[in-house]
Amino acid sequence: MLKVGLTGGIGTGKSFILEIFRKEGVCTAEADALAKRIYQEDPFLRRELSSEFGPGLFKGHYPIKEKLEAILFDDPGKRKAFSQIFYPCFFKHQKLFFQSLQEQGIGMVIYESALLFEVGSFDLFDRIILASCPQSIQWERVRERGLKEEKIRKIIGSQGDPSEVVNHVHFVIHTGDEKERTRSETLHTLEELRKLLIQ
Repeated sequence: MLKVGLTGGIGTGKSFILEIFRKEGVCTAEADALAKRIYQEDPFLRRELSSEFGPGLFKGHYPIKEKLEAILFDDPGKRKAFSQIFYPCFFKHQKLFFQSLQEQGIGMVIYESALLFEVGSFDLFDRIILASCPQSIQWERVRERGLKEEKIRKIIGSQGDPSEVVNHVHFVIHTGDEKERTRSETLHTLEELRKLLIQ
């Protein structure tokens, strides 16, 4: 199975690209959706995080958004502690997820994650796509979601510098204001990926 990682910062158009792949009949997956499923299905993870950060972190099976964001964006020490608990569990479930797809006979999957490089999971993928747009457009898109400047700065800062990873990706899809260009580049990328399946 060809595993393709799709990455890029918040507001860079990853969801738009993913939807194009999906409409073309490609199997797609999202790291955030997998994480949400893990929180629901893995009581060990919930216990470990509750032990570290207090029982008030969760409401039901899911972390309270504001409290999780405070851990991830406001305190580097707490973010490190969270990562040491969460990611070993996440990677275990991620591996099982890909094994399940392969057992189903899926030939290729496009997996979207903003943090492929930051969490060190990029080497799991056969090819990596980077969604890229001017920072001014990125900020404008995120502002339209109603986020405040300080929060945007923290999120973008936590996602790393695209210029540091561009030499490690196989495809760059531009996601500025020209949606047709993005669509064309995505379809061209899909053609190149499909060639790999028949080699």
